[in-house]
Amino acid sequence: VNSLLGISFIDDEISPQSLSLIYKWRGDQRPMTLSRLIESSPAGPGAARENMMLSILQQVAEALEALHQHTPAIVHRDLKPSNILLKRDNSSDEVRYHVFLCDFGSA
Repeated sequence: VNSLLGISFIDDEISPQSLSLIYKWRGDQRPMTLSRLIESSPAGPGAARENMMLSILQQVAEALEALHQHTPAIVHRDLKPSNILLKRDNSSDEVRYHVFLCDFGSA
């Protein structure tokens, strides 16, 4: 499917049953990618930055696990920072992002 942008989970349960395909990015802004976040973030250690990156990494791993558990398994084949879309979570004071995998053209 050429218009497929990514995947998400429709609830807090990370499972193949809650997998959701994203076909169109809504909003006027260009989506943030992990590569843009890394380029724009100040370098150096910090607990807040470390927690943010660990949260992103955990979400990517959970999404890949759900894809691989699908029958037949879905393999991304082009996972890189520019294919990880991030949506800022404004529900807390802590900087957090929701992760969306995109570019399944070679899957």
